[in-house]
Amino acid sequence: MKYLLLLLICLPQILLAQVSSNPYILVTGTGQASAAPDMANISIGVFAKNNSAKLAMQEISKLSNQLLAVSKNFKISEKDIQTSNLSMGQDYSQEKVITYIASSNVTVTIKDLSQLGDFLAAAVDNGANNIQNIQFLGSDTLNSYKTARQKAFDDAKSKALQLAELSNKKLGDVLSVEEGLSSSIDPFQPYRMAKQEISSLAISSPTISSGQLDYSVTLSVRFLIN
Repeated sequence: MKYLLLLLICLPQILLAQVSSNPYILVTGTGQASAAPDMANISIGVFAKNNSAKLAMQEISKLSNQLLAVSKNFKISEKDIQTSNLSMGQDYSQEKVITYIASSNVTVTIKDLSQLGDFLAAAVDNGANNIQNIQFLGSDTLNSYKTARQKAFDDAKSKALQLAELSNKKLGDVLSVEEGLSSSIDPFQPYRMAKQEISSLAISSPTISSGQLDYSVTLSVRFLIN
């Protein structure tokens, strides 16, 4: 009974050793899928300078309320509007005069890219002077990754079949799969505009190029070989 119990305890380890000792091929497959973005996250902000901290904050509050009103005019849901930064500090570049700088940023999700240019123009026209990090997104990310994953597995299997053939072996079952994901698109860089630039930009809507989203999947696959 004692020896039987010991055997049962060791059995999983014995089986694991047998499996791991079987010859296998380790290959890496990559797959990509592209899709046009249909949404965008954009951070827009306002900043103000004043010798009075109170007046600087009042100016920021006024401009922030104007930006929220613009978002509502474009029928952007409240859940897609989020205050992402609110700060107050002193400008130490001037030795004799104490100047306070207040700033506030709001992150807005635009779900209709045809509105993006008009929204930016309206935001600037209502006091926005800091536009950052326009991030384009896709609403069908899961299917894009699914497509890339299938291509990655097909790539891995094709490599494994060739290696098995070159080794005069037959390809067996899959032992394990490890996955890595990535996506890429060039983001806009933060840019703070001067007053003269703001007034000229407010005349017309800026042209925005959304490009495309690239989804990449990498699979490390172990195949048994017989």
